[in-house]
Amino acid sequence: MKNVSVENILNLYSNYLEDFQNVDIDYTVNVVMKVNKYLSANLSMQAIYDDNAFEGFQTREVFGLGINYGF
Repeated sequence: MKNVSVENILNLYSNYLEDFQNVDIDYTVNVVMKVNKYLSANLSMQAIYDDNAFEGFQTREVFGLGINYGF
């Protein structure tokens, strides 16, 4: 679609000195939508897996709605 753009970001981290098999995951997806001349929206979701900090996935979702008007 011409008014929708999607960006996927995947980061993988590993500690080479201590526990090489332990891989931490940071995944982010950003969706930007231009609805019409005056209205736009964005949606962002992030999931993190780090077993040193927390045993399981941590998630974050953000929704934004913008109104554009020129004077």
